[in-house]
Amino acid sequence: MAKKKPTPAETPATPEPAPPADPPPAEPRAEAPKKKRAKREEPPAAPAPEPPAEPAVSLDALAGPAAPAEPEGAEPAMDEAAAIRTFEALVFATNEPLAPAAVRKIVPGATPARVRRWAEALQREYEERGRAFQLREIAGGWQILTRPEHAEAVGKMLKVKSEGKLSTAALETLAIVAYRQPINRADLEAIRGVGSGPLLRGLMEKGLVKVTGHEETLGRPVLYGTTDHFLELLGLASVKDLPKPEELKG
Repeated sequence: MAKKKPTPAETPATPEPAPPADPPPAEPRAEAPKKKRAKREEPPAAPAPEPPAEPAVSLDALAGPAAPAEPEGAEPAMDEAAAIRTFEALVFATNEPLAPAAVRKIVPGATPARVRRWAEALQREYEERGRAFQLREIAGGWQILTRPEHAEAVGKMLKVKSEGKLSTAALETLAIVAYRQPINRADLEAIRGVGSGPLLRGLMEKGLVKVTGHEETLGRPVLYGTTDHFLELLGLASVKDLPKPEELKG
C-alpha cells in the first residue's frame, strides 16, 4: 500500500529556533597572586672621583719668578775711583789694620777681592809718587805705615821711651814662641835652658803672646802663640812672613 504523502497542512511546523540565551555573567576570575619579583640588588655606585688637589703655592711663587742668582764672584756695579778714595780715608782714620769686613759695613759692595784691588792701586800710587808712607797688609787688614828710611825721624818725634823696649831675655822668649808656635812652656824652657814663666806673663800683658789651646797629651799643657798685635808691630801679614833663620845668620 502506497504511503500517503502528507499534505502541507499536515506537515508539522518546524519549531523556530529559540534565540540564544544570554550567557550567564562570567564570574570574576580571581587574579592569581602576583609573584613578587626579587629586587635585584644594584651594585653600589662607585664614589665620584675627587678633584685633584691643587699644588701648594709657596710665597716665593706668589711673589713672582725669582731673580736669577748672581754667578759666583760677581760684583755689583759701583764707582771704583770714588770707592778707592773712601777706602783710603778709612785707612788713614784708623790706628789698627782695617779688615775687609769692616770696609764692607761702610762701603756696600766692598768684597774682599775689591778691597785688595783698591789697596794695590794705592800701593802703586804711593810708590810712583815717592810718598813717605806705604800701605801694608798686616794681620788680616790694611794699614798705612811710614817707610823704614823715616823711622829714626819719626821715633825722635814720638820720643820712644826705653822702658817700652823688651829685654834680651824677653826678645829671646818671644822669638822662640813665634818660630815654634804652638809651643808649651816645658818645650820653651828646654830650648832656653831656664825658667820662662815670668817672661811669658810679661809678653802676654803686652799683648804679644796668647794662649792658643791645650796639647792633647797627659796633663793637657797650655800652648802659646803670638798675637795680631805682634804682627802689627813687625808689619807682617802672617807668621809665614817672618824672616827665615838662615836669613838672620847673615
